[in-house]
Amino acid sequence: MVCPNLPIDAKYDSEKQGKPFDASQYHLGNIVITHAVKEARDRDVFQSKGRISAIEETAVVWNHENQFKYMKIAFFSDVHANLPALKVVLKDIERENPDRVFCLGDMVGYHIWPEEVVRQVRKLGVPTLMGNHEEGLQLNPEIGTNGAITLSLISLETKNYLLELPRELNTSYELDGKKMNLWMVHGSPKAIDDYMTEDYPEQEVLSMMRERNADILLCGHTHKPFHRVIQDGDKLRHVINLGSVGKPKDGDLRAGYVLVDLYQLLSSKEPKAWQPDFRRLSYDLESSVQALRNSEFPDKYADALAQGK
Repeated sequence: MVCPNLPIDAKYDSEKQGKPFDASQYHLGNIVITHAVKEARDRDVFQSKGRISAIEETAVVWNHENQFKYMKIAFFSDVHANLPALKVVLKDIERENPDRVFCLGDMVGYHIWPEEVVRQVRKLGVPTLMGNHEEGLQLNPEIGTNGAITLSLISLETKNYLLELPRELNTSYELDGKKMNLWMVHGSPKAIDDYMTEDYPEQEVLSMMRERNADILLCGHTHKPFHRVIQDGDKLRHVINLGSVGKPKDGDLRAGYVLVDLYQLLSSKEPKAWQPDFRRLSYDLESSVQALRNSEFPDKYADALAQGK
């Protein structure tokens, strides 16, 4: 699979994530992409001093003489070391051929293939955020726990890579004078392990999104996908929870990810009716569950995976 990110993701090479670089500009046809990275203020108790916690990217999309038709982006989160589920999702992403792909964290934990999952995502050069399970790798978990078993299954190099991942990503797209600002986090803007549920207090959501002038807030962590539209004066703000690739908790046993068509949203005459594409894909769940039962992980994780909760 050739990641569709690759002419414009040189600055997001997996080895460089979490490290500062100079703003630079890339030209790809009628698209001009400008990248810049900056440090954000400390938000989490585990954040080490000086670590890059946010990546800011500004993308200006020109629709010159109708040559550029769309901007389709794939987002996935919470793979949780379930390699068979990830493979099915990546195959579908390849078939859909989006312009960008992003991972919003929690590649590891709860299953036996954390090293393989991380290698696969890094190989494709997918910009990736830190999740709470990556953050937890710096702790000293008790023997036999999820954290301890996960640490035993990854290399030191992979651990160090995961602990250097950024905590948020801001990106904006503009089409014919209409701008759309996206804000990506793992849990919520408040904390990496905060649950952005569908019934999160509306005024709190609006306050967080206004702070960054975010039109779309994308998150994971709950493992339950949803799309929420909030009217904010004369504009609409969207909250999209991606659900989970490898450990869904909404009763649907299939792997999940989201496709967002920004051209469709930016050009729509009825933006309130716009919907992201929540993709659900069957995979060999039975083999995945059995592999988990045959591992050191407690059986409760296999039971939860088998039941979608």
